[in-house]
Amino acid sequence: MNKYIEGATYFVTFDIPKQNLNSGEFIPFLKNSHNEIVSFFRYFENYIIFVFPQIVDKNSFLCELLTNQLVTLCPEFFPYSTEFKWLEEEHYLLPNAENLLREKEALIKEYEEEIERKNEEIEANHKKYECLQCLLTESSDELVKNVKTFLEWLGFDNVKIMDEQNANKTLEEDLQVEIEEGLLVIEVKGIGGTSTDAECSQIEKIKNRRAKERKSFDVFGLYIVNHQKYKPPLIRENPPFKEQQIEDAKDGERGLLTTWQLFNLYFSIKNECITKEEARKDLLKYGLIEFSPQNCVPIGNPKDVYQKGKIITLDLQHKIEINSELIIKRGYRYLKAKILEIQVHNESVNSVDSGPVGISIGVPIKKSDELFIKNNFGNT
Repeated sequence: MNKYIEGATYFVTFDIPKQNLNSGEFIPFLKNSHNEIVSFFRYFENYIIFVFPQIVDKNSFLCELLTNQLVTLCPEFFPYSTEFKWLEEEHYLLPNAENLLREKEALIKEYEEEIERKNEEIEANHKKYECLQCLLTESSDELVKNVKTFLEWLGFDNVKIMDEQNANKTLEEDLQVEIEEGLLVIEVKGIGGTSTDAECSQIEKIKNRRAKERKSFDVFGLYIVNHQKYKPPLIRENPPFKEQQIEDAKDGERGLLTTWQLFNLYFSIKNECITKEEARKDLLKYGLIEFSPQNCVPIGNPKDVYQKGKIITLDLQHKIEINSELIIKRGYRYLKAKILEIQVHNESVNSVDSGPVGISIGVPIKKSDELFIKNNFGNT
């Protein structure tokens, strides 16, 4: 089954028959990731049942089943077979074969135990980080809960789900965050399309209401949306806000943000390109919020790429040095690398201010990457 499993499909799963739990008459062949049976073998007194998923290469599968596997399993059905598969039975084994087969079975068991341990690690890892994928798929209360989890990971100490605080009130913000600067109120939505003007601006009304209640202007408003949630984020409209919606958000002193941005922010922080503190401050900005590394100067895209991205050429307008920190923007997230070597006219140098240059980097670079250098030299 493992040999033919790639691309196979199924539309039904099976339970183990209770009367056959200890009889050995029911043998599962294949299970899915939820440990549900999708293929099995069942033996009755006068006949045998096989149930298989939809195999892509049915011809090869059935040929091997009929000419190889079944000849061993049911030799009485194939009295004139020239495969002689019965030679593999215990009574006809060659010298040393039994010990070698036993060693083989031990290796298989060890391998299966290792696979099972790895599957457990995969499942534990999924549970640990599933909040990130939920940001891209959920809506309503589940989305609010996962945004709360992310904000707490980001370092906010006091995040409240307002429905839990005020069950009988309507038109409240979804989240409130007590911050050093005052109060952050957040509206969270998961929708199949993009946001209307009213959806974008609802948080402004709530922000003004909270400011009036507090008799203070220390209230910040933020609208977070999981837009076009049925599409993979890479083919969604990013950003999903119209120019006028962004301008209105600036005028209304409120922020606009997508959960796809939060998803990518996690990796940029883990890659040590953006700090949690910087990200928390960015959430208080107006208009379309964007997370980017601080104190960086753009140096353009690679002109040419060699040795699988480990060596690139650039036309520089800013000073770089060996061991300088290079920030790479790839798609919607950032990663970090170090400049290992600099060459000008095929000669190695310790630094260069401008002009054509070749550099060696520890991380493979793509031609579409945007490159930045940490501004450690006091000029831009």
